[in-house]
Amino acid sequence: MMTEENAVSDPGEEEIEQGLLAVATSPSKFCTALLGFTPFPYQMELLEDPSKNIVVCAARQVGKSKIVGARALWFAFAHEKTATYIVAATQRQSSMMFDGILDYVETNELILESVVRKTRTQLHLTNGARLFRYPAEERVRPFAERRQVLLL
Repeated sequence: MMTEENAVSDPGEEEIEQGLLAVATSPSKFCTALLGFTPFPYQMELLEDPSKNIVVCAARQVGKSKIVGARALWFAFAHEKTATYIVAATQRQSSMMFDGILDYVETNELILESVVRKTRTQLHLTNGARLFRYPAEERVRPFAERRQVLLL
């Protein structure tokens, strides 16, 4: 039996669509709704920056890797048939960043359900988006589709 209280708490189809659109268009809202954390204002600035090239100069332990990983996952989740390349100076650094992204995936059922293939170096989503990690010493040959490259 549906009570008035249940009717109010259950979101309608239109509200769900609006919520998904907000998450798809805003990396900050993606973090809050799906990754379980609210970015600090300085992190939101990086997440929401529409620039093609972004350089971050910040102190240690302020969440740069966390935010870059979140932005990479948001980009893949919100943009179908794209490729995201995470390139770092060493294998260890690219592994740490990619492991952070995989942790985000494992902690959210919606994101986890959209994973088609997951390895230590690649993540493929149902929307055709793919994420790859490489050390800088390995030659990276980007695919022709729309892409983002994150250099650490």
